[in-house]
Amino acid sequence: MTSIASITQVGILRASALQQSVRNDLARRHDDETRTVTVETARPVDPATRIRAGSDVLRSVPLTERRLIDIKV
Repeated sequence: MTSIASITQVGILRASALQQSVRNDLARRHDDETRTVTVETARPVDPATRIRAGSDVLRSVPLTERRLIDIKV
């Protein structure tokens, strides 16, 4: 499952780390243009969601979900 999230939903420390990581990757490539980059992160699925899914489909519910976040660097 993939969802699109805002940068504020990952927390300030994680957002800062993501932004710095993207900046470092671009700097290594000597790319200094301002752009929007999509970053993929994983987030654990809420345990209550897994319980509501029931035991018969519990194995099909993933432990994490992918989130795409747009970062302007």
